[in-house]
Order: sequence, then C-alpha cells, then structure tokens
Amino acid sequence: MLWRVAWRNLWRHRTRTLTMTSAVAFSYGLCLFSMGLGDDGHQQMLDEAAEGAGGDILVHAEGYWESKSSDRVINEGERVLAAVESAPGVQAAIPRMIINGLVSSANGNRMLFLQGIDPERETALRDLSEDLEEGEYLDESERDDPIVLGSVIVEKLELDLGDRVVLTATQPDGEVTRALFHLTGVIETGLKDVDEMMGITTLEAAQNAVGAQGKLTQIGVIATQAHMSDSVAAQIRIATGADGNGLEVLTWQQAIPEMVGFIEVDDAFLYIYLVVIFAIVAFAIANTFLMAVMERVREFGLLN
Repeated sequence: MLWRVAWRNLWRHRTRTLTMTSAVAFSYGLCLFSMGLGDDGHQQMLDEAAEGAGGDILVHAEGYWESKSSDRVINEGERVLAAVESAPGVQAAIPRMIINGLVSSANGNRMLFLQGIDPERETALRDLSEDLEEGEYLDESERDDPIVLGSVIVEKLELDLGDRVVLTATQPDGEVTRALFHLTGVIETGLKDVDEMMGITTLEAAQNAVGAQGKLTQIGVIATQAHMSDSVAAQIRIATGADGNGLEVLTWQQAIPEMVGFIEVDDAFLYIYLVVIFAIVAFAIANTFLMAVMERVREFGLLN
C-alpha cells in the first residue's frame, strides 16, 4: 500500500516530479563533470611540474638543488649516467650541464640561465625545437658553439642570427671564465620570465665553456610509471651508490614541494565545492518531500 501511494504521488504532480528528477540528474552530472575536470587539470599540472623540474626524478651533486652553486657537479658524469640508466624502472636518463651566467653583446648584458643538453635525449621529456621561432635548432647546426636564446634576450641585446655572444660564468673550481657562442636560433615559449633568461646549447659546448669536460650538473630521469617515482628513486640511490658518492636523488615532489601543496589546496577546494552542491540538492529534495507528505496527511492517517 505504501509503495502504491508513493507511486501515485509521483505522478500526481508530474511537473514537480520531472523538475526534481531533472535537478537531481543535472546536479549529479555537474558533480561528475567537475570531478573529471578537476582530476584532469591536476594531472596536467603534475605533468607540467615534472617537466618544469626536469624529470620525474633528479640526480645531482649533494647540495646543488638548495644552493644552485656552480661548484656542485657530478664529477664522473658518464659513469653515473650509465648507473642511472641501469636502475629498474628508469625509462630515460637525460644529462644536463646548467650554467648561471651573463651573456654579453655589443649592445649590453643580460642574465642567462643556460642549459647544455643532448637534443636527442632531451626529447624524451620535452621537444624544445617546437618553440623555435626562427633559425636552426641545436641538432641542425653544424657549429660547435651554437646557442639558442629566448626571444626577449635577443630583442634586448639587438641580436641577429649568426651574431657572436660572450658567456661569462664560474667554473666548478671557482674561476671566472668567458666563452664565445654564435646565435643559431631564437626560441619563444610565450612565458616572458622564461624568454628573458633562457638559453640552450649542446652538452659538449656547455662543458667546454666552463672547463667541465666529463662532468654534469644534473641528470633528469623519466620513470616508466610516474606514480612509482619514490621506489624508482630508491633504486637509483642503490645503483649509483649515492650516499657514498656525494650524490642527491630527489623526486620532483621533493624538489618542488610548493607545487604539491598548491595542488592539494586546489583539490581540497574542489571537494568543498562538491559538498556545497550536494547540500543544496539535498535541501531541495527534502523540501519537496516535505511538501508531498503534507499534501497526503489524510491518506497517511487512514493507513495508520
């Protein structure tokens, strides 16, 4: 009898029933859409954070990540690189020579964050040639001293392709040195802060510039499964003997904890938003049921 009364009550006011059904379905769909959109956005943020850090896992000399000092280098670069590649769970290992210095031309000086890379290996993480605005990328140049600079640097120094620039930097032994490069390309990422400081050259040219042949500043690692970066990092520590060789192995989450915190806060706000939607829908349904019950008080009384 109760089920029959309930069923009749649904169709007694069809407009109200259809309106509430639509509202519940729309709210449920909105929750699913919001959760999917939020999860996808967070995954993109995680991927971009790992790419910006230089890999899922970073290997460098102990203390480098905190100080960014030029004397913190991996001395036996080839050996450590081979050991990293042999560790279980490693998909790719990317060697880099990172130099913080000053780039000069006849028209002035600019701060420069120069990365010496192996173009072929670097594509495993990101293909920087996609942002090339003009000129030739590193693997297309026949010069042994190529450099690709950010568009803002090129504009500020009034450079043209083929112009010479001088890099002033500090060697690992603390001596100040200067090296000559030729501009072979201009890169534009769309981020002004990056384009006004970024420079890339070949790994060999960067090592020669600061007298660090055979040495590396950093090895970026891509794990076969990004969510297992902690266990892969542990395997890399064992393979390289990090503790006894003055090496530091960090996951990107350890290297950039502020990004992890931002994602967690954003995720918390998403769930608060969903709880608010759920509460609004719950009150609306409760109100509708209360109205329906009050309309059928006589019938419920007869049932009792």
